[in-house]
Amino acid sequence: MKITYGNHLATYLDKNYSNKFTHCKEDYDSINWIEGFTPPSKDIVDKGVKEIETNYKAQEYARKREAEYPSIQECVHAILDDDLTALQEKRQAIKTKYPKS
Repeated sequence: MKITYGNHLATYLDKNYSNKFTHCKEDYDSINWIEGFTPPSKDIVDKGVKEIETNYKAQEYARKREAEYPSIQECVHAILDDDLTALQEKRQAIKTKYPKS
C-alpha cells in the first residue's frame, strides 16, 4: 500500500483533532471542521503532518523486519525442538539486512 500525504494528514487529524472535524480527503482544504471550532492554520497542520511522515519513514526498517521475522508458530517450534540457535541466527540475519540506521 502506498502511503500518501492524505494518509499522514488523517493520522495527524485523528491524533490531534479527533472530535473537531468530520471529513478530510487528501489536503488541508478538504477538511470539514466542526462548526464553531477555530481550525489550526495550514502551516501548523503541515508541520504536524511532516512530523508524522518523518516518524513513519524512520520506522521503515521495523516494518521490513516484521515482514520477514519468523512467525509465532515458527518460534514455538524452535523452542519445543530446542533449536533456538537457528532461530536467533535467522533473526540476526534479518536485523543485519534491515539496520536501524
